[in-house]
Amino acid sequence: GGEMERISNDKMDQVISFARVKNGQMVIPIINLSNETVNVLLKSEYYQGTYKELFTGKEYTLHGDDTFELKPWKYIVLTKMQ
Repeated sequence: GGEMERISNDKMDQVISFARVKNGQMVIPIINLSNETVNVLLKSEYYQGTYKELFTGKEYTLHGDDTFELKPWKYIVLTKMQ
C-alpha cells in the first residue's frame, strides 16, 4: 500500500526506483529492468537513513547520492529500520 513516489536515478532508462510509505513503514525498491549489470546513482537526499534489505537482511545507509550495483534483471528492496 501507500502512494508511489518516484526516486530519480542516473539510469532512468534501465532502473526504476521509488518509495512507498504506509502506516509509518517505508519501502524503497530499486529494480534493474535491463539485461546488463548497472551501477546506478540514486538521488536519495529525501530518504536518508538506515535501511535493511528485505530479502537478505543486509543493512544500507542512504546519504543522499548513493550508488548500487545491480546485476541484470535483479532488484533490492530497502525497508526503513525503526
